[in-house]
Amino acid sequence: MDNASYHSIQVERQPTTSWNKPQIIEWLEKSNITYTKDMFKTQLLNIAKQNQKPTRYKVDECLQRNGHEVLRLPPYHCQFNAIEMIWANAKNFYNAHIGEDGYGDDKVLAMWEKSLQKCTPEVWLGVVKHIEKGIEEWYNREHILDNIPQIIINVNDDESDLDTGRVKISSAYLKTCAETKTAAIGTFFPVPQSAGSFLWDFTC
Repeated sequence: MDNASYHSIQVERQPTTSWNKPQIIEWLEKSNITYTKDMFKTQLLNIAKQNQKPTRYKVDECLQRNGHEVLRLPPYHCQFNAIEMIWANAKNFYNAHIGEDGYGDDKVLAMWEKSLQKCTPEVWLGVVKHIEKGIEEWYNREHILDNIPQIIINVNDDESDLDTGRVKISSAYLKTCAETKTAAIGTFFPVPQSAGSFLWDFTC
């Protein structure tokens, strides 16, 4: 499930900086948390933060009561949401066939219902398998990137080359990359080390 606002309504809201002082006090008293009346809002918020409860979402608990386990997608990864592909298939069919029988309200509704009927259990199964394969590929790729070794280049040595396995990159070129923070191949992240040396993170 994605983290859209309508999927993220909390069972019990937690105090935030947008809350006023009486709201925070009400939450503390309801939660049986000790405070003193002479405390400022920031102090009350700190107490609330120290006693923060696990986040619980209404939709999650509704699904769990009916025997479903909820897995939430990481932010900004809609490509892992099967419903996105299902909606795309339905809308593509609708756009390709709308108007064949006219554009009246009843015709439009009938075409949309026909589009949704194309989203059969077999189509859903194929989409879910495609998504699972994509998640596995993404996980493996991220694992590889996390294990790329760091390399140290002495930028004062103009004669030394870095053999990346694809091309040889001169240290003079690397020094230019450090100054401009750009590279023709991959991405370099220079971290100054000892005098004249940089620690480079390189990803293709």
